[in-house]
Amino acid sequence: MIYTDGSKIDAEGVGASAVMFKKGHVLPSSKLRYHLGHKSQHSSNEAEAVSLLLGAHFLHWERNNLRGKIIIYSYNQGVIQSVTKPRAKSSQSILKEFLTLMEETSNEYKARDNADLTLIKISWILAHSNVQGNEMADDETKLAAMGKTSMTNVLPHFLHQPLPKNTSAMKQEFHERLKDRWKTQWKNSPHHDKFSCIDDQFPMSNFNKAKDNLTRKQTSCIVQIRTGHASVNKFLHRIKKRENTKCNSCLENLGIEVTESI
Repeated sequence: MIYTDGSKIDAEGVGASAVMFKKGHVLPSSKLRYHLGHKSQHSSNEAEAVSLLLGAHFLHWERNNLRGKIIIYSYNQGVIQSVTKPRAKSSQSILKEFLTLMEETSNEYKARDNADLTLIKISWILAHSNVQGNEMADDETKLAAMGKTSMTNVLPHFLHQPLPKNTSAMKQEFHERLKDRWKTQWKNSPHHDKFSCIDDQFPMSNFNKAKDNLTRKQTSCIVQIRTGHASVNKFLHRIKKRENTKCNSCLENLGIEVTESI
């Protein structure tokens, strides 16, 4: 059995690993780690694809010693589906290398056994399921994300050179930095306090959820009232459409009108 894992760690990097257990053994027979780089340049899906490649490398490496049913476990269903139906993604070149290596290894198994005696299967496994091999692969991935890569001579030839930067990961990192910059500027804006009393989760995520069940007219009325732009005497006086702010009903003697009275 081969357990694979790939992920990125905050403030660290992106890593992938594979751990192989042979039948009847409690401890792993082999472990591989690969550090992809900083999280701003590589994605988790890319790391998962690398972990499958490491698993395939195990099969090719031990091709003279393995027989019977061999299972490669991964908890990323998207990557497993991409193996059967490759799509134009940043990890496509890695999956292509994985499929090529798997095909070569499978053909060697068939030629060796002169029959389909060795079955190779890729299976999904629940993340953090307290399975020893799965948890060990997770620990190895954390080490890989910190930069602790296996020796180059034991890695697949495809990984002897650094992987190219992931465009999607770089775009995501850019948007996150842009979002943080916008939040800082918004908090320092003179308009921040005015909007915070309406919805402190600007750009009004709470209000956007609440208005889903309202009509456009109802939403418009609420926005006008909460922002102080409703067609009441106080607002009409401010835009010089009324001589005073006196309310004609509930606050007639006070000479003012507030939207809370509606």
